[in-house]
Amino acid sequence: YSFQYFGWTGVFVYTATVSTATVVLDFKRSSTAGENVRRIAEAYKVPPLAVHCLMACNMISANVLVVWLLRYFDAIDVTLLPPNLNCSTAIWLICTLGLYFFVSEVTFTAGHVLLHRTAIGRRIHKLHHLCFRPSWSTNLLFHPLDLAVEFGGPFSFMPLMHVYMIGDPLAFRVAIIFLYIWYAACHSENLGLSHCSHHSSFGSLVLTIYGRYEWFERLTSANKKMSEVGRESGYGGKLHTHSKEE
Repeated sequence: YSFQYFGWTGVFVYTATVSTATVVLDFKRSSTAGENVRRIAEAYKVPPLAVHCLMACNMISANVLVVWLLRYFDAIDVTLLPPNLNCSTAIWLICTLGLYFFVSEVTFTAGHVLLHRTAIGRRIHKLHHLCFRPSWSTNLLFHPLDLAVEFGGPFSFMPLMHVYMIGDPLAFRVAIIFLYIWYAACHSENLGLSHCSHHSSFGSLVLTIYGRYEWFERLTSANKKMSEVGRESGYGGKLHTHSKEE
């Protein structure tokens, strides 16, 4: 599909509309989305409308970033199923996507660890972890600086890889869109992916985004500062127990 008639504006309207529709559907179908908003509003002593405005700002910012990256690197009009697709190009696409996912996993995890290991990081990450039972819309419940740290790594290194290593607009487009969608999906209560346990269970240290690696969890759980992050920042522990009684 080509957005040649509307350009990047059409892409932004399209992605923003789809994002809004999925969030509205999440609030209609999920029993936890509304609870998370109310809990955050109570914790920060603000009206729920303020939390919804934060979600809207985060959604607009994320969509602007994605559309700008695709436009700047000429990946908006790339056909997802090119006519010259054959076995060799398919293998190339799979390998490059694997490399993109590896780098985005490493950079996301580095930012996530930073949010858990530093005092200021834990302070700004607290808002997100007040979502004890995450849902699809939890990917918008972030402090803006938190969002910048977690997205900053992948969305900085992936363009650099595109420019200096890979240079394939199709692979770049697929990788960016996949990461954007996966970040919401990994919080979905219905899919029950590994990252959900990071919210729902105190002491869980699933700090990665795509998979779950036992060696890394053993390494982080051995770190006292990491294992006590919930208690120090005000989420998890007693707050989590209280949320179950609600």
